[in-house]
Amino acid sequence: MPKKTPTAEAELDPDLLTVRALRLPIVVEMPTKPFGDMLRTARRISSRTQVEVSKKMQMTQGYLATLESGRVLPTLETLARFAGALGWELSITLEPPRARRPSTRSKNPTKKR
Repeated sequence: MPKKTPTAEAELDPDLLTVRALRLPIVVEMPTKPFGDMLRTARRISSRTQVEVSKKMQMTQGYLATLESGRVLPTLETLARFAGALGWELSITLEPPRARRPSTRSKNPTKKR
């Protein structure tokens, strides 16, 4: 029996999709439209069509179009599938809140007489 070799149509590695088991609530402070634009741009940079990417993601082209339009935000699992379909890596950065600048206004403004 011939040995199976990797192809361009790589299958998704289930070990890379373990995030869904965490079921953590995630707050995304980002309008959906720019996020969809980012997905579309990544796909176009990769010179892939929606049909090609959706087949690799094992979902419909219509749902990918919905994601790219910004009508819905993808789950982490969907983002992992999207990145894998493009041959990209998914990187998520968590950062502490930015320190607020001290106010230049006085808390007790003096009244002018």
